Amino acid sequence: MKGGRSDARCAMRDVHTGLASVCRSRIAHRASRMLLLAACLVAAPRPTPAFAQTRLVIVSGLSGEPRFAEQFTTWARAMADAARGRMGVADSMVTWLAEDPARAPGRIGGKATRDAVAATLASLAARMGPRERLMLLLVGHGTPGDPPRLALPGPDLAAPDLARMLAPFGTRDVAVVLAASASGDFAPVLAGPHRVVASATKSGLEANETRFGQYFVDAYTKDGADADKDGRVSLQEAFAYATAEVKREYDDGGKLLTEHARLVDAGGLARAFVLEGARTAASTSPALAALETKKQDVERRIEALRARKAQMEAKAYDDALETLMVELAGVSREIRQQAGRP
Repeated sequence: MKGGRSDARCAMRDVHTGLASVCRSRIAHRASRMLLLAACLVAAPRPTPAFAQTRLVIVSGLSGEPRFAEQFTTWARAMADAARGRMGVADSMVTWLAEDPARAPGRIGGKATRDAVAATLASLAARMGPRERLMLLLVGHGTPGDPPRLALPGPDLAAPDLARMLAPFGTRDVAVVLAASASGDFAPVLAGPHRVVASATKSGLEANETRFGQYFVDAYTKDGADADKDGRVSLQEAFAYATAEVKREYDDGGKLLTEHARLVDAGGLARAFVLEGARTAASTSPALAALETKKQDVERRIEALRARKAQMEAKAYDDALETLMVELAGVSREIRQQAGRP
């Protein structure tokens, strides 16, 4: 009996020894892979940033009354100033079309007619580089219907018209932000690959005056929207900031929330879409540029995983998401360290 127990203990010891050996082997293998990856990163040439710069087109549409004319002009001017100043976008990369160009002589590039919007976008699509991206900010009054429209001087801008204007941009990333009432129905028409659409409302039924535009612009003109503290404001962060501030305003005023912003982003573009100029990109060190590219890759993988959630087991999804979120947190921490930010 004693001999049997001794044999059993020996067998268990052998199992534990074997497991420990396997664990050590796996740890060593993982460490060697990490060292190899680090060596590849160090030895690799300077990576090309995912995008060289962002072009910004602002369209402030038909106001209908003086207070809206002032409001739309204020939002558009603030966004243009933030792009040129805080974001380092060159003057030549910012275009502003407005209801009344006389409201900001020398700043507004022309009247915001449907033909002018079409001509501006066609010109940009023809000359933009393959690694440039476009942010289109539309400010004004939307009207529900089939199709939904944005009120402009002259003929209104219908959603299908805008979709056709954006088609020539092809695989270049485009963000469309509709800071307008009844704008939610634009999203399904404009959505597609390499496209993210943010609207102030979830549908055309929310036709009251909206506050989303004010806070979306604030995300770029003020501090507070940079949630991951990487020194840049992504479209996802700007959207989250704006929706939170809209809710806060309604709550503080004791009012029922009548606008619910919508974000349509099938490709996970919003987390990586940053409004910045070539000067900003050029000032980035090779190491920081590599980390930024890595961060964008992890963010896209997170969005792709979320898109597959319905087809996955709950535990498998949670485990995969946790792994990616930990990786994203690590990369974001490295970016802050490289940039000298807390």
